[in-house]
Amino acid sequence: MLAETTTESSLFGIAAIITALGGVVTTVVAHKKGKSEATEKAAQECHERVTALRKESEQLGEELHQLKMERLG
Repeated sequence: MLAETTTESSLFGIAAIITALGGVVTTVVAHKKGKSEATEKAAQECHERVTALRKESEQLGEELHQLKMERLG
């Protein structure tokens, strides 16, 4: 009877360790996925800002050109 209790306790201990390891693995995978998604979102936002700034720069360049032409002409 004591041997059965010790075996059961050992099995429960092993099950607890396996469950804990599964939790750690799940946490690591979720962290990496979240970090990857955040990086992709940041890259997309950066690309959008660069596109908007490039458009603004071209528009200001055209306005500057018009002002120079008016001043010369």
